[in-house]
Formats: sequence, structure tokens, C-alpha cells
Amino acid sequence: MERKSIIVMVYVPRAKIKVITRKAEENKFIRDAIDRENMKLTSKALNILTKYGVTADEAKSAAVSAFSERVKFVQELNSLAKEIRECEEKVELIKKLREVRPYHEEFKALEGRKKEKYKKDHSGSLQEYYDLTQEILKWYTNGHTPTAENLEKKIEVLTAQRSQKNAEYRAADQKARELSEASREIEEFLRQEQRRDQQKKRKEIGITLNNTAHCTGDFVILLRLAQE
Repeated sequence: MERKSIIVMVYVPRAKIKVITRKAEENKFIRDAIDRENMKLTSKALNILTKYGVTADEAKSAAVSAFSERVKFVQELNSLAKEIRECEEKVELIKKLREVRPYHEEFKALEGRKKEKYKKDHSGSLQEYYDLTQEILKWYTNGHTPTAENLEKKIEVLTAQRSQKNAEYRAADQKARELSEASREIEEFLRQEQRRDQQKKRKEIGITLNNTAHCTGDFVILLRLAQE
């Protein structure tokens, strides 16, 4: 009787079956919810960029420029506010000077004892006239003092300018805040996308390595001897 050897090759897979637990399903639900929220935020950011005619790449630099513009308006508003306050102070002093000027004029017109008596009786008003004159000369050294009415007209012009600057400041402030928010949202979205790409690549590399290992060492050779 002749013996024959039969070689049988059997493939035994090592791949494990991954069971999706309830926890994994919940994590996927949370992740999907986060994705939807991120898409909502990103959509809002894109609407802001469209509003100001800015691309996603320009968002950060545009936000910085808007903040710089906002600072410029603050400086201009402070300058206008200071000029208005000075004009208001000048108006007040000039009006006071106008009230006490008659005492000074009358004092100059008198002579002798009448003048001395007048000075004694109206010393307060005469001193005030002198003090106001010295104060005004600090602003108008050439002695040419504008009228209170002219200064009040200037205040009206400056106030109108301040109102316009205030409107421009509010617009610049809103633009700076919105572009800054849009820039942060886009950067966060891109970081999340980058992390996902990296995780996906690591996962693909892991699957490839596992499949290679399975194919090279998973054959078991069984020998069966059969007799006739």
C-alpha cells in the first residue's frame, strides 16, 4: 500500500471584530453635535468676512487693522473733547470778563479821590477783571480775543465733528470685534480639521501595518497522511 502526503493550507485571520458599545455611539453623537455647532460658527464667521469683503486668509490682519483704526478714532475723539472743553472754558471766562469790564472802564475814567473811592468800593470786581485778563492772555498772547459768540459757533462745529467721529468709532469698534471673532473661529476650525486629518492618517497607517502582518504569518500547514 502506497502512502501519500497531502499538504493543506488554511488561512486563519487575526483581525478582531470591533464591537461598537453604547459609549462609542454616545461619543459619536456628541462629536456630530460639536461638528454641527462648529459649522454654525464657521458659517457665521464666513458671513462676517463677506460683510467686510475679506477672505479667510485676510481675516486676522484685517482684524488687526480694524483695531488700529479704532485706536486712531479714540485719539481723535480725545483731541476733540479736549478742544471743546478749552473752548467752553474760554467762553465762560470771556463772558465773565464782559460782565466786569464796565467797572474797569469806569475806574479808568475817574481821577483823584473819586478814583480811589471807586477802587475801594469795587475792589472785588476790579480784581476779578485783572485776573480774568491775565488768564485770557495765556491763550491769546497777542491780545486779540475772540468773542464768546464766535467760540460758541466753533464749539458747534467741533461737536458735530465729534458726533461724526463717534459714529465712525462705533463702526470701527464693531468691525474690529466681529473680524477678531471670525478669525478665532476660523483658526479653531482649521486646527480641528488638522487634528482629524492627522488622526485619520495614523488610523490608516495602523490598518495597513496590521493587514501586512496578517498576510505574512497566518498560514498554518497541516499534514494528513492517508493510507490506501
